[in-house]
Amino acid sequence: MTWGLIGPGILNFMVCSIVATTLFGSRAGILATILGLIVVATVGIAVYLGKISFGVDMRVYAVVPSSWLHTIIGLSAYTSIIVVSLGEYDD
Repeated sequence: MTWGLIGPGILNFMVCSIVATTLFGSRAGILATILGLIVVATVGIAVYLGKISFGVDMRVYAVVPSSWLHTIIGLSAYTSIIVVSLGEYDD
């Protein structure tokens, strides 16, 4: 299933950049950020040109329990990764 900007993909790139910076330094974080921006820009252009389309009804997606569960699990996972990474970095 593809969700476009309403999915957790953007958050994935953000967390990847934070973790890369925490574990490998600023250069790795900058590289991860640039690569993430290239991917998002490429997908955005493909959507604009009609090469990719999304079949999700936003009104339905916003209220179904599965989307809430997906968001809760994703947020918990991302937050846990950041907290553990920063905790390891501080130690």
